[in-house]
Amino acid sequence: MTVTRGIVSATDREVDTDGGTMNGLIQTDAAISSGNSRGPLVNAAGEVIGINSAVATRSDSVAASNIGFAIAIDAAMSVVDQLTGTRSDGPRR
Repeated sequence: MTVTRGIVSATDREVDTDGGTMNGLIQTDAAISSGNSRGPLVNAAGEVIGINSAVATRSDSVAASNIGFAIAIDAAMSVVDQLTGTRSDGPRR
């Protein structure tokens, strides 16, 4: 198992992807790659605050490096609640 560290630089970000628009994301410079995407984004206390989901890439007009995005845990837990029909326990922010 590995852990990387980084800085949360923004919240409530919106990103356009090939599959549609993702919104309400946490922006971080923590390393996100194909090997650790969909893994947890944790704070210094070890609490899960997001699920690593997307990485900014280069486009014709923008060069991006070390910019990743995570689904905020409240949004993820809301989906869990909908799928299971229950309220999931755990920290909510």
